[in-house]
Amino acid sequence: SRYQDPSLTLANPVNDVARLQEILVSRYAFEKTNVTILTNPTRRDILSELIRMRSTITSNDNLLIFFAGHGFW
Repeated sequence: SRYQDPSLTLANPVNDVARLQEILVSRYAFEKTNVTILTNPTRRDILSELIRMRSTITSNDNLLIFFAGHGFW
């Protein structure tokens, strides 16, 4: 929700991801410790987390990526 360009502001992404986490944990049996939230991440933050997950996720796991905000083409 925070961008370098002041014309790109969003009020809800942080709230949306918090609500999604709540739903995943309460309704779909996700362990809260297995839900990673990156708030206002940089490109580097996102790539670092994907690399970290690559070493911990197995073929028996599922990966859900939820992106809320403005993106790049």
